[in-house]
Amino acid sequence: MMIATIPFLVAALPLLLSACSGSVKGGSPTVDPQEAALNAGIASLGGVLDEQIGGAGFTRVRAPFPAALAFALAEPLPRALAAACARAVSQTCSADTKGVAYSGCTGRAGALAYEGSVQLDWTGDGDCVLDDGETVTRTAAVTITGPYGGTLAITSADGRNYLGHSFGGGASLTQTSAGNWQVNIAGQHKTLRSRGRAIYGVSVRTGTAVGVTGTIARAGRNVNGGTLVVHHNIAQFTATYAPIDLTYSNFHCHPQSGSLAVTYSGSQTGTATVVFTGGSSARISKDGINRNVTLEYCE
Repeated sequence: MMIATIPFLVAALPLLLSACSGSVKGGSPTVDPQEAALNAGIASLGGVLDEQIGGAGFTRVRAPFPAALAFALAEPLPRALAAACARAVSQTCSADTKGVAYSGCTGRAGALAYEGSVQLDWTGDGDCVLDDGETVTRTAAVTITGPYGGTLAITSADGRNYLGHSFGGGASLTQTSAGNWQVNIAGQHKTLRSRGRAIYGVSVRTGTAVGVTGTIARAGRNVNGGTLVVHHNIAQFTATYAPIDLTYSNFHCHPQSGSLAVTYSGSQTGTATVVFTGGSSARISKDGINRNVTLEYCE
Protein backbone atom coordinates (compact mmCIF):
# COMPACT_ATOMS: atom_id res chain seq x y z
CA MET A 1 0.00 0.00 0.00
CA MET A 2 2.74 2.47 0.91
CA ILE A 3 4.71 1.74 -2.29
CA ALA A 4 1.61 2.31 -4.43
CA THR A 5 1.02 5.74 -2.91
CA ILE A 6 4.53 7.12 -3.48
CA PRO A 7 3.96 8.20 -7.14
CA PHE A 8 0.77 9.97 -6.06
CA LEU A 9 2.61 11.81 -3.28
CA VAL A 10 5.39 12.92 -5.62
CA ALA A 11 2.99 14.03 -8.34
CA ALA A 12 0.79 15.92 -5.93
CA LEU A 13 3.57 17.60 -3.95
CA PRO A 14 3.82 20.87 -5.93
CA LEU A 15 0.07 21.44 -5.59
CA LEU A 16 0.14 20.57 -1.90
CA LEU A 17 2.96 22.95 -1.13
CA SER A 18 1.40 25.79 -3.11
CA ALA A 19 -1.84 25.27 -1.23
CA CYS A 20 0.00 25.90 2.04
CA SER A 21 1.14 29.40 1.06
CA GLY A 22 -0.63 32.74 1.19
CA SER A 23 -1.67 34.44 -2.02
CA VAL A 24 1.15 35.86 -4.13
CA LYS A 25 1.30 39.42 -5.44
CA GLY A 26 4.31 40.78 -7.26
CA GLY A 27 6.33 37.64 -6.53
CA SER A 28 5.84 37.80 -2.73
CA PRO A 29 3.13 36.17 -0.62
CA THR A 30 0.49 38.22 1.15
CA VAL A 31 -1.06 37.09 4.39
CA ASP A 32 -4.41 38.25 5.74
CA PRO A 33 -3.60 40.28 8.89
CA GLN A 34 -6.24 38.59 11.04
CA GLU A 35 -4.96 35.16 9.98
CA ALA A 36 -1.35 36.20 10.68
CA ALA A 37 -2.24 37.38 14.19
CA LEU A 38 -4.23 34.23 14.94
CA ASN A 39 -1.51 31.83 13.78
CA ALA A 40 1.15 33.75 15.73
CA GLY A 41 -0.78 33.59 18.99
CA ILE A 42 -1.77 29.93 18.71
CA ALA A 43 1.76 28.89 17.70
CA SER A 44 3.30 30.70 20.68
CA LEU A 45 0.85 29.03 23.05
CA GLY A 46 1.41 25.59 21.53
CA GLY A 47 5.19 26.02 21.48
CA VAL A 48 5.63 26.36 25.23
CA LEU A 49 3.27 23.42 25.87
CA ASP A 50 4.58 21.05 23.18
CA GLU A 51 8.14 21.80 24.29
CA GLN A 52 7.43 19.80 27.45
CA ILE A 53 6.29 16.59 25.74
CA GLY A 54 9.37 15.86 23.64
CA GLY A 55 8.07 13.24 21.24
CA ALA A 56 5.45 15.43 19.56
CA GLY A 57 7.94 17.23 17.34
CA PHE A 58 6.93 20.35 15.47
CA THR A 59 7.82 18.80 12.10
CA ARG A 60 5.36 15.93 12.37
CA VAL A 61 2.25 17.88 11.47
CA ARG A 62 2.36 20.96 9.32
CA ALA A 63 -0.15 22.94 7.33
CA PRO A 64 -3.17 20.82 6.35
CA PHE A 65 -2.99 18.36 3.50
CA PRO A 66 -5.84 16.37 1.95
CA ALA A 67 -7.25 13.79 4.34
CA ALA A 68 -6.02 10.99 2.08
CA LEU A 69 -2.44 11.90 2.97
CA ALA A 70 -2.96 12.06 6.73
CA PHE A 71 -1.50 8.58 7.22
CA ALA A 72 1.80 9.67 5.69
CA LEU A 73 2.13 12.88 7.69
CA ALA A 74 1.27 11.18 10.98
CA GLU A 75 4.14 8.70 10.74
CA PRO A 76 7.19 9.22 12.99
CA LEU A 77 10.09 11.00 11.36
CA PRO A 78 13.03 8.92 10.08
CA ARG A 79 15.55 8.30 12.86
CA ALA A 80 18.25 10.66 11.55
CA LEU A 81 15.75 13.44 10.94
CA ALA A 82 14.10 12.94 14.31
CA ALA A 83 17.49 13.44 15.97
CA ALA A 84 18.09 16.67 14.03
CA CYS A 85 14.66 17.96 15.06
CA ALA A 86 14.62 16.82 18.69
CA ARG A 87 13.03 19.16 21.21
CA ALA A 88 15.09 21.01 23.80
CA VAL A 89 13.34 19.03 26.54
CA SER A 90 14.89 15.85 25.10
CA GLN A 91 18.44 17.13 25.70
CA THR A 92 20.69 16.61 28.73
CA CYS A 93 19.84 18.58 31.87
CA SER A 94 22.55 20.83 33.28
CA ALA A 95 21.81 22.98 36.34
CA ASP A 96 18.08 23.22 35.56
CA THR A 97 18.76 24.15 31.92
CA LYS A 98 18.32 22.34 28.62
CA GLY A 99 19.06 23.69 25.15
CA VAL A 100 19.21 22.67 21.53
CA ALA A 101 20.62 24.16 18.33
CA TYR A 102 18.89 23.24 15.07
CA SER A 103 20.70 22.57 11.81
CA GLY A 104 19.40 20.25 9.13
CA CYS A 105 15.94 19.98 10.68
CA THR A 106 13.59 19.69 7.72
CA GLY A 107 10.01 18.48 7.67
CA ARG A 108 8.74 15.77 5.35
CA ALA A 109 9.20 16.65 1.67
CA GLY A 110 11.07 19.78 2.74
CA ALA A 111 7.83 21.63 3.47
CA LEU A 112 9.33 23.36 6.54
CA ALA A 113 12.93 23.84 7.67
CA TYR A 114 14.05 24.94 11.17
CA GLU A 115 17.27 26.69 12.12
CA GLY A 116 18.32 28.39 15.35
CA SER A 117 18.15 27.55 19.03
CA VAL A 118 15.76 26.97 21.93
CA GLN A 119 16.58 27.05 25.65
CA LEU A 120 14.56 25.88 28.64
CA ASP A 121 15.24 27.14 32.17
CA TRP A 122 13.52 25.63 35.22
CA THR A 123 13.06 27.08 38.68
CA GLY A 124 13.48 24.00 40.83
CA ASP A 125 15.88 21.54 42.38
CA GLY A 126 18.15 21.02 39.38
CA ASP A 127 16.43 17.99 37.83
CA CYS A 128 14.74 19.81 34.90
CA VAL A 129 11.38 18.37 35.92
CA LEU A 130 8.33 20.56 36.44
CA ASP A 131 6.86 20.03 39.92
CA ASP A 132 4.13 21.87 41.80
CA GLY A 133 5.01 25.52 42.26
CA GLU A 134 7.82 25.42 39.67
CA THR A 135 8.16 27.24 36.34
CA VAL A 136 9.96 26.49 33.09
CA THR A 137 10.73 29.35 30.69
CA ARG A 138 11.22 28.82 26.96
CA THR A 139 13.33 31.29 24.99
CA ALA A 140 13.98 30.91 21.28
CA ALA A 141 15.78 32.40 18.32
CA VAL A 142 14.47 30.31 15.43
CA THR A 143 14.00 30.73 11.70
CA ILE A 144 11.35 28.66 9.95
CA THR A 145 11.51 28.48 6.15
CA GLY A 146 8.22 27.61 4.50
CA PRO A 147 5.25 29.30 6.21
CA TYR A 148 3.17 31.22 3.66
CA GLY A 149 5.98 30.75 1.14
CA GLY A 150 8.39 32.91 3.14
CA THR A 151 10.88 32.79 6.00
CA LEU A 152 9.64 33.38 9.53
CA ALA A 153 12.05 34.69 12.19
CA ILE A 154 11.00 34.16 15.82
CA THR A 155 12.81 35.73 18.75
CA SER A 156 12.30 36.06 22.50
CA ALA A 157 14.65 39.06 22.66
CA ASP A 158 13.26 42.47 23.60
CA GLY A 159 11.51 44.23 20.74
CA ARG A 160 9.03 47.06 20.20
CA ASN A 161 5.47 46.80 19.01
CA TYR A 162 3.73 49.44 16.88
CA LEU A 163 2.61 51.21 20.05
CA GLY A 164 6.22 51.79 21.06
CA HIS A 165 6.14 49.33 23.97
CA SER A 166 9.23 47.16 24.44
CA PHE A 167 9.00 43.63 25.84
CA GLY A 168 10.48 40.16 25.48
CA GLY A 169 11.59 37.20 27.55
CA GLY A 170 9.90 34.21 25.93
CA ALA A 171 7.12 32.07 27.38
CA SER A 172 6.81 30.28 30.70
CA LEU A 173 4.77 27.36 32.01
CA THR A 174 3.99 27.08 35.73
CA GLN A 175 2.57 23.98 37.39
CA THR A 176 0.23 25.34 40.05
CA SER A 177 -0.90 21.88 41.20
CA ALA A 178 -1.28 18.37 39.79
CA GLY A 179 -3.16 18.65 36.49
CA ASN A 180 -3.17 22.46 36.50
CA TRP A 181 -0.82 24.86 34.74
CA GLN A 182 -0.58 28.49 33.70
CA VAL A 183 1.05 29.90 30.56
CA ASN A 184 2.57 33.39 30.68
CA ILE A 185 4.20 34.89 27.60
CA ALA A 186 6.45 37.80 28.54
CA GLY A 187 7.20 38.54 24.91
CA GLN A 188 7.89 37.00 21.53
CA HIS A 189 8.34 38.71 18.16
CA LYS A 190 7.82 37.19 14.71
CA THR A 191 8.67 38.60 11.29
CA LEU A 192 7.77 36.93 7.99
CA ARG A 193 9.90 37.91 5.01
CA SER A 194 9.90 36.99 1.35
CA ARG A 195 12.25 38.28 -1.35
CA GLY A 196 13.71 40.74 1.14
CA ARG A 197 10.34 42.29 2.00
CA ALA A 198 8.60 42.15 5.38
CA ILE A 199 5.20 40.49 4.84
CA TYR A 200 4.13 40.85 8.44
CA GLY A 201 5.59 41.52 11.87
CA VAL A 202 3.79 40.61 15.08
CA SER A 203 4.48 40.75 18.80
CA VAL A 204 2.92 38.21 21.17
CA ARG A 205 2.37 38.31 24.93
CA THR A 206 -0.27 37.28 27.44
CA GLY A 207 -2.56 39.84 29.01
CA THR A 208 -3.49 37.44 31.80
CA ALA A 209 -2.23 33.90 32.40
CA VAL A 210 -3.77 31.23 30.16
CA GLY A 211 -5.07 28.20 32.04
CA VAL A 212 -4.28 24.59 31.13
CA THR A 213 -5.85 21.53 32.75
CA GLY A 214 -5.78 17.75 32.29
CA THR A 215 -2.36 16.95 30.84
CA ILE A 216 0.37 18.78 28.98
CA ALA A 217 0.25 15.99 26.40
CA ARG A 218 -1.93 17.04 23.48
CA ALA A 219 -4.58 14.32 23.73
CA GLY A 220 -5.56 15.24 27.31
CA ARG A 221 -4.93 18.98 27.15
CA ASN A 222 -7.63 21.59 27.77
CA VAL A 223 -6.87 25.30 27.45
CA ASN A 224 -9.35 27.72 28.93
CA GLY A 225 -9.29 31.27 30.26
CA GLY A 226 -6.75 34.07 30.26
CA THR A 227 -5.85 36.19 27.25
CA LEU A 228 -3.34 36.06 24.40
CA VAL A 229 -2.45 39.49 23.04
CA VAL A 230 -1.06 39.81 19.51
CA HIS A 231 0.09 43.16 18.09
CA HIS A 232 0.22 43.30 14.28
CA ASN A 233 2.97 45.85 13.85
CA ILE A 234 2.50 46.49 10.13
CA ALA A 235 -1.30 46.63 10.02
CA GLN A 236 -1.17 48.39 13.41
CA PHE A 237 -3.92 46.65 15.33
CA THR A 238 -4.08 44.51 18.47
CA ALA A 239 -6.01 41.25 18.74
CA THR A 240 -6.84 39.95 22.22
CA TYR A 241 -7.84 36.27 22.28
CA ALA A 242 -9.65 34.59 25.17
CA PRO A 243 -9.43 30.75 24.87
CA ILE A 244 -12.60 28.75 25.49
CA ASP A 245 -12.16 24.98 25.97
CA LEU A 246 -9.43 24.39 23.39
CA THR A 247 -8.63 20.69 22.91
CA TYR A 248 -5.87 18.98 20.93
CA SER A 249 -5.06 15.58 19.47
CA ASN A 250 -1.79 13.65 19.34
CA PHE A 251 -1.08 14.30 15.67
CA HIS A 252 -2.04 17.96 15.42
CA CYS A 253 -0.21 20.89 16.96
CA HIS A 254 -3.20 23.22 16.49
CA PRO A 255 -6.43 23.09 18.53
CA GLN A 256 -8.94 20.58 17.19
CA SER A 257 -11.99 22.07 18.87
CA GLY A 258 -12.96 24.99 21.04
CA SER A 259 -13.00 28.69 20.29
CA LEU A 260 -11.50 32.10 20.94
CA ALA A 261 -13.40 35.25 21.85
CA VAL A 262 -11.57 38.07 20.06
CA THR A 263 -11.43 41.82 20.64
CA TYR A 264 -9.68 44.11 18.12
CA SER A 265 -8.33 47.60 18.71
CA GLY A 266 -6.28 50.00 16.61
CA SER A 267 -6.72 49.98 12.83
CA GLN A 268 -9.20 47.12 13.26
CA THR A 269 -11.93 47.33 15.86
CA GLY A 270 -14.85 45.30 17.15
CA THR A 271 -15.20 41.70 18.23
CA ALA A 272 -15.00 38.30 16.54
CA THR A 273 -15.12 34.60 17.27
CA VAL A 274 -12.64 31.97 16.12
CA VAL A 275 -13.83 28.36 16.00
CA PHE A 276 -11.32 25.55 15.46
CA THR A 277 -12.75 23.03 13.01
CA GLY A 278 -10.11 20.27 12.95
CA GLY A 279 -6.71 19.71 11.38
CA SER A 280 -5.09 23.12 10.91
CA SER A 281 -8.35 24.84 10.01
CA ALA A 282 -10.31 27.55 11.79
CA ARG A 283 -13.21 29.86 11.04
CA ILE A 284 -13.17 33.57 11.87
CA SER A 285 -16.59 35.18 12.28
CA LYS A 286 -16.66 38.99 12.36
CA ASP A 287 -19.36 41.51 11.47
CA GLY A 288 -21.63 38.77 10.14
CA ILE A 289 -18.98 37.37 7.79
CA ASN A 290 -17.47 33.88 8.20
CA ARG A 291 -14.03 33.14 6.76
CA ASN A 292 -12.15 29.86 6.78
CA VAL A 293 -8.41 30.18 7.43
CA THR A 294 -5.47 27.81 7.49
CA LEU A 295 -2.87 27.79 10.27
CA GLU A 296 0.46 27.37 8.53
CA TYR A 297 3.05 26.59 11.20
CA CYS A 298 3.78 25.47 14.74
CA GLU A 299 6.73 26.02 17.06
